[in-house]
Amino acid sequence: DQSQFVGNLDWICRKNEQRQIKTLFVLEPNSIENEPEVDKFLRLKHEEVRTVAKRYNVPVVEMHDYLQENHQRGFLWWDYVHLTSYGHSVFADRLLEEIEQVIATERQPEGNRQ
Repeated sequence: DQSQFVGNLDWICRKNEQRQIKTLFVLEPNSIENEPEVDKFLRLKHEEVRTVAKRYNVPVVEMHDYLQENHQRGFLWWDYVHLTSYGHSVFADRLLEEIEQVIATERQPEGNRQ
């Protein structure tokens, strides 16, 4: 249910703001071999995540697009949704880059943030 999904994301963001917990959304990746209707549904969910993230100023990791753009790097997927150990390594390396970037931005003085 799309409205419940958005409501849950809103709830997470509000609770994290109340507790001063930094939030980061990661867009769920699926294999490029996925069925077009599944990919369409996934992209609709991604749009909802981006909308909520914008409302709360939460960074979003575009992991789905990243893994699709880098599918030639090796055997990333066991099936349409489950990453191989190598796929998890590629995912983790990218996530670490994004987290480091968020931390670096947080440490910059207010006037120097992009």
